Amino acid sequence: MTETKDTKAHEHAKATVTAHADTSAVVVETKAKKKKRRYSFGLGPVQHVEHGVTRGLETVTAGVAKVFSEYNKRSDKSARSKRDGALRDGIENWTKALSKGMRIAGDAPFDFVKGINKGPGSKQVRDTVRLLTPPPLR
Repeated sequence: MTETKDTKAHEHAKATVTAHADTSAVVVETKAKKKKRRYSFGLGPVQHVEHGVTRGLETVTAGVAKVFSEYNKRSDKSARSKRDGALRDGIENWTKALSKGMRIAGDAPFDFVKGINKGPGSKQVRDTVRLLTPPPLR
């Protein structure tokens, strides 16, 4: 049998079979397994930091986007409900929006550290961070 690109792709796929007693239909769902990241010797820790920074920034960006979309929604609702409502409720709308956005953005440090604490070079990275951190924050 000749292997094609399609058969190789499905070689590592996980299959979930779902069958119900009342029907004769069987549904097979396949989910391809993600490939492992590969790094050059000595560059793994740098790339783990880069991945952690990227994930953290993505989370912060999602939080900021939530702040502005929530503020826009609340401001529009205030403006429609009463005269000068957007101005009168501005501080309340802004603080509520900030609260919701910070809930999302608050996960950014965890996302950053989650990427750093993995891999063989994680001890080097932690030691470097400890060296650069001032004593009261250690």
